[in-house]
Amino acid sequence: MSEPWLNEFRDRAISGDTHLAVDIGANSGDWTAWAAEHFEYVVAVECDDRMIVKLRERFSDNPSVTIIHAAAADKGGKLMEIHKRPSPDQTSILKVHPIGAGGQAPAPIQSSEVVNTISLDDLVKSYGKIDFIKVDVEGGEGVVMAGATRDCLKKTKWLIEVHDTGRQVGEQCVRLGYKNCRVMRHPIPGAHPEHYWVYLENDV
Repeated sequence: MSEPWLNEFRDRAISGDTHLAVDIGANSGDWTAWAAEHFEYVVAVECDDRMIVKLRERFSDNPSVTIIHAAAADKGGKLMEIHKRPSPDQTSILKVHPIGAGGQAPAPIQSSEVVNTISLDDLVKSYGKIDFIKVDVEGGEGVVMAGATRDCLKKTKWLIEVHDTGRQVGEQCVRLGYKNCRVMRHPIPGAHPEHYWVYLENDV
């Protein structure tokens, strides 16, 4: 898969328990496919209906993958507006999308719609303890993390793509008690300085 600079974190993610992985912002499903090779069960959460169709097609024959059409948020069971861009890669809860890699043009809103939400607490309640969470939600990272309040989520390994939301992500890391944090800056020249990845794990 792409983003080879994240291989170290992928290796660390599968170094312990590998029962359940959750892919928040699954998009076309590359991370879901990787997780399906290494974890017993994968839950993929995606808010853009264009990608839900592709995900269901891609994993239709894989009983270990569950696809959920929703926006991951601080609270489940509510409605949230999302803003779709011409590229599904940039669908976000934000009206102004944070620019990511070098050379990206501004991402105008193509359409907006309301979708259901689900929280990480909801996922734990339905599927049990989560061993690994990957988050790529184009600026909604802090909102996703705020939905994790159950104690078992403090033992989860996370890989979070940060889009100019470092303060919110940092606050959530402190709240959840993570002390082992690694940051990987975007390697593409000209990338937004606040576009990077954070890897979290705890020995608790």
